[in-house]
Amino acid sequence: MTKEFLASVTKTTESDHIQSAIDALNNDTFGLYVQAMHDFAKAYQPVIACEVHEAVRKRLPYFTVLDLTVDQMTKHIPPVDCGTLTDDKMWAYQMKDHGYLPQRFAHEIDSSSDDSLKIYRIGHSYDWYCGPAIMTSEFLNNIVQSYINGFIKKICSDAELVALTAAFHKNSVIVGENLADCLHNIMMYDIRDNNNIQSLTDIYVGDEVFLGLQNTADTQIVNPNKDSLWYTVNHGRVGEQTYTIHRASNINIGQPWSQFLTLKPDQGGLGLVRPENTHSLIFGVNSHNSERMQLWKGDIGFYPACDQHRAQTLGFYGWMNMACRVLDNKYVQLGAVRSAR
Repeated sequence: MTKEFLASVTKTTESDHIQSAIDALNNDTFGLYVQAMHDFAKAYQPVIACEVHEAVRKRLPYFTVLDLTVDQMTKHIPPVDCGTLTDDKMWAYQMKDHGYLPQRFAHEIDSSSDDSLKIYRIGHSYDWYCGPAIMTSEFLNNIVQSYINGFIKKICSDAELVALTAAFHKNSVIVGENLADCLHNIMMYDIRDNNNIQSLTDIYVGDEVFLGLQNTADTQIVNPNKDSLWYTVNHGRVGEQTYTIHRASNINIGQPWSQFLTLKPDQGGLGLVRPENTHSLIFGVNSHNSERMQLWKGDIGFYPACDQHRAQTLGFYGWMNMACRVLDNKYVQLGAVRSAR
């Protein structure tokens, strides 16, 4: 539905706005060009909001994307049975502001203060030389897609770092000889320490671990697509459980997730000490309990930057408010495997 809407807007925009902008440039009528760009931005704004929303939901299945006002979001606390400090306070993992590392806060459960929800602003922009030769429908569509991708990347990156921080604060990295052994040890750990048989549902692994699974002839593996597979592990008396294994290059050694976890705090990381003789880290979540992992985002602005005539450049810019928090880190877990197979 979104692509059809995008196509219809593009067709309308091309006939009504883009051509008007090109004609205005050819006639050196900058005022008409500015009006055409304003019309274009207004037409595309709902498309951008829809695209970002759908992409974030798909990439972060373990977060609940809440469609609430700020006041409602502040008070939206699901039942939590782990990590409480007192009867009226609990730990909450949040990012204080744009550019900060996620932190652990003592959250007042019954608080009506907006301070209990850390809301901050993110922004994105794009500009180009305003010559008429490059002003085409395809060109502007590419700019809009780049603008959309910028917000998706930032929203998801911040939420992922908050989830990793919550997992790090459990102070436990479960080690296994391979992925199946690691998942079994995590299951046993959950039953013993958390009395939680649900365990994890989604496992994020590096490229080598994923390809090692994909290239085996194990009948317990089903490949629904190129970047994920279903893997069934037998947990003995507990029974079998099927996990969704996701290929996550970010957790490879030297990549963003791995660096964030293992770099020292004075270098911008959490200071995780990788267990000895381990090959790769893994990150697991229970997406069935996503109400404890919440993401909120405000409206996305999309505005033309038409005050750069002297520099002969034009562009688009905008911003949005967002917040994400993990209220219970029982349902996230870090692990490590000694072998990719």
